[in-house]
Amino acid sequence: MATKGKAAQQRRTTSQVSVTSYRRRVRRPKLEAFYVQLFIPLVRRARFKYRLSNEDARDIVQEAFALAIVKLRSARDAPAWFKRVVDLLAKNLIRTGVRRAELLARWSVREPTEEKPEEI
Repeated sequence: MATKGKAAQQRRTTSQVSVTSYRRRVRRPKLEAFYVQLFIPLVRRARFKYRLSNEDARDIVQEAFALAIVKLRSARDAPAWFKRVVDLLAKNLIRTGVRRAELLARWSVREPTEEKPEEI
């Protein structure tokens, strides 16, 4: 009787895996096409609007796509959503850089200067 239950459970697990993999295969070409269509324009937007390096702009757009996989529910306003997220991530990167520079300037350890001891 225990073997019958295991077989049924294995069939359910196999069918769940096949449904999940089917959904991934169907959505994947659409996501890849969407990615190709939006990636370069979003990188250009981040580079020129916020004067970021190419690497930073690419990282920001990659992060926006990673957030989209988790948070984006509807593809209806996806281009506008991506522009907004890229803008917010770029501003956040700039703010972080400014704060880091200020903290380094304030708290950085300066090399000690060689001072001669005063002679009495």
